[in-house]
Amino acid sequence: KEDDVYDHIDNICDAEEIYDKHYLKNTPGGSSEWILAPAEEADERAPNTKRWQSHSMKELCDNIIKPADDEIKDTFMKVKKKRAKGKGKISNEDLVTEACAKARLCPAGSPGKKNSEL
Repeated sequence: KEDDVYDHIDNICDAEEIYDKHYLKNTPGGSSEWILAPAEEADERAPNTKRWQSHSMKELCDNIIKPADDEIKDTFMKVKKKRAKGKGKISNEDLVTEACAKARLCPAGSPGKKNSEL
């Protein structure tokens, strides 16, 4: 059901355990850009750093994923219908790439920029 997809999307941004296992890292070269990286097994970040980084990741999720919920839902429902009709094997990676492209969230040069129709 469509409502189930929306419920799942709403819960994506509440995954604190994922935020705790990653950290924001400044890119090399003194740039003001940041990347998401897996946290080390022995995470040595100060509690306050861990807290603001987790908050920032959740805020980014809320500001990027939730506004694109219709595009994400449409892609999932389209794939579900195709799978139910037995029209080809669509991988989860292709599904995510298509949702990324429809929501216009794929970085430049990524496979999702090609916007191949499923």
